[in-house]
Amino acid sequence: MITSKHNSRFRLLKAYRTTLRIFISFGWIQLMGHFLGTQWKTEKMDSANIRNAQRLKETILELKGLFIKVGQLISIMSNFLPENFRHELEGMQDKIPPRPYKEISARIQAELGDSPETLFKSFNKKPIASASLAQVHEAYLSDGSRVAVKVQYLDIDKMARQDLKTIQRILRMVEFIFKIKGIKTNFQQVEEMILDELDFLKEAEHIETISAHFKNSPHIKFPGVFPEYSTQRVLTTEFMEGTKVTNLAYLEENDINRETLANSIITAYCQMIFIDGVYHADPHPGNLLVQPNGNVVFLDFGAVAKLSSAMKEGIPQFLEGIIKRDKVKITDALRLMGITGADTTSFDGIMHPSGSKNEPNEND
Repeated sequence: MITSKHNSRFRLLKAYRTTLRIFISFGWIQLMGHFLGTQWKTEKMDSANIRNAQRLKETILELKGLFIKVGQLISIMSNFLPENFRHELEGMQDKIPPRPYKEISARIQAELGDSPETLFKSFNKKPIASASLAQVHEAYLSDGSRVAVKVQYLDIDKMARQDLKTIQRILRMVEFIFKIKGIKTNFQQVEEMILDELDFLKEAEHIETISAHFKNSPHIKFPGVFPEYSTQRVLTTEFMEGTKVTNLAYLEENDINRETLANSIITAYCQMIFIDGVYHADPHPGNLLVQPNGNVVFLDFGAVAKLSSAMKEGIPQFLEGIIKRDKVKITDALRLMGITGADTTSFDGIMHPSGSKNEPNEND
């Protein structure tokens, strides 16, 4: 018990220490830039991005737990983070150090009642993928079925809850220092998603629900679930062949048209969001595979989001209003979705892109 508390305290202090060092590093450059000029600031900021990203990556890999997932999220934030900062963290999308096999074997024993060697015809001790909450091993069932066994780490449940508190405190610091709004709301959504990811029975339900919506879509694939080898902490699914959609050499080698592939993925997401109202919410390259024939495989359904009936109904109405340049339809759609207080004058640029204030002709 003392060791556990000591380890928890160490992880907390380590996270705060790295966060503070990064804040100080960037803050000092911002301050000195006022005196030494923009060119000096730009040069220093480039090297600081790489240095601080490496510092962050080292800390995350040491702390493990949810901090790895945070690093993965940061690595795909291309809209506002510098390229050289993100580049240092990209390897965290699918290259996470695995846990020792004895931990995995112990978890399977506790969940399924016997050792992997007894339960499966064969079980590869070396994982084929490892992530923040679990790792995946290839195995074969007694009937010869090739499966992927996703095993949750022994200590991850408690660690995740501790990490969420630490991450929340760090985000409050970021919110206060950089005056960023909305962090609290976003964190609550992330927290709910993480806690859901700890329940593999929910993930199994997500797979079955979403795959049923695509039963008439032959080019969109999902792994089948083996319930008798699955619990809240172990999930056994059909092994799906394929490679990451970002493997351009593979696409070229197999004559897979990129535009057709992109359209398949976009169409699938449009169906999930606008028609079905439930969608795969973790679409990083490691979770989207392409097969030699161009089929798209969706993996990892721990993070799934659902639209309320109001949102599901309101989004198409909102898009229709944009297309028809109908301010009334747009504001009605926003109110339907629960977005109140919208100012219709803010849509004038969309309604009249040429600057004209004339209403469109109904025959247009």
